[in-house]
Amino acid sequence: MHMKYFTRTEFIRFFRHGLWMPLGVLMLTLFLSGGCVTTRQTPEEIRMEEQRRQAMRERERERQEAEARRRIQLSVEDAEVQIQELRGELQRVHQETERERTRDLQRLESRISALEVSLKRLDEQRQKDREEIVDVLTQRIAEVMRQQQAASRPASGGQSHVVASGETLSAIAAAWGVSTQAIIRANNLRNADVLRVGQTLVIPQ
Repeated sequence: MHMKYFTRTEFIRFFRHGLWMPLGVLMLTLFLSGGCVTTRQTPEEIRMEEQRRQAMRERERERQEAEARRRIQLSVEDAEVQIQELRGELQRVHQETERERTRDLQRLESRISALEVSLKRLDEQRQKDREEIVDVLTQRIAEVMRQQQAASRPASGGQSHVVASGETLSAIAAAWGVSTQAIIRANNLRNADVLRVGQTLVIPQ
């Protein structure tokens, strides 16, 4: 509401016109007390005041919107920074995981290679032991067979041999000092690997 202040000259002029009772007393009291008198605003003043208030409200709204946009922008920027940090951390974790996996694979491959070498050496040693065992058995069988030659009965075209358990054709041939083919031909053997215990073989001269 528009407030109008009266000067001392205006108050004296107003008082001389005779309008001092009872309004004069009231105005004198207000003047001496430094008060003010309100006046009714015109429609133009009301419209201008409303426009001014509307403009102030508009400016305040724009200010609040600008502040809100600024805060949102700051929040977005902070979020982008956090996202970049999380991506960097994720990449570091992924790289570390890949390095650890590579180290694990390398260690596993090393262990597998060492096991393969050990298995190969073990197979070679077993093969060597097997060959030595076969040689020892062959020699023992040949020795036993030579000891039995004196007790063998003669047969036409040569001597005879009774197959014992565990004997092979090669061991028999080695014991008698002949070839396996000679024993096969002399006995018409179809399968030299199949000998029966107690079977009598002719040993050619």
